Amino acid sequence: MSHSHVRAPSRFMSLLLPLALLTPQAQAHGDHVHAQRNAAGPFPVEQLDFGIPGNPRKLQRTWLLELDDDERLEPAQLSIPLGSTVRLVISNNGKRPHELALGSPATLKALADARRQRGKALDESVHVFTIAPGDKDELVWEFNRAGTWLLQCLDPAHAAKAQPLRVLVQPKP
Repeated sequence: MSHSHVRAPSRFMSLLLPLALLTPQAQAHGDHVHAQRNAAGPFPVEQLDFGIPGNPRKLQRTWLLELDDDERLEPAQLSIPLGSTVRLVISNNGKRPHELALGSPATLKALADARRQRGKALDESVHVFTIAPGDKDELVWEFNRAGTWLLQCLDPAHAAKAQPLRVLVQPKP
């Protein structure tokens, strides 16, 4: 069965120092978090070093990404103009679950360290999620900070061969 979800802020790990997110309205269903939106607009967000959760009503582009057990996301790199709100739809074509996170190199290092210490998958949050084999998920994100951000698998068993997706965010020409 295939699911498609929009990441909504939920409780976030206190291990990540200043990256704590506001607790918005969210509805848990199984292992997934579903956004609850109303006519008033997007949920409240906190600025992270790599952007903020995006408002689906302001989408400018959708990217379809594929992931398999070789730990490579295709395409391997995206160029996105600063200020863009995009939807990343990730399909897990492999036979293993993949625990993905979007962030800066420093954020991903902190998440990977927390993941190793915990010994199991991290709680899902606005930018950390697990995709089951044969399933897909999506992330709507506003890239309002220039830089090179990464989307990668946090599972320590996959770390040696994991190749993150590089998201290059540059000011508009």
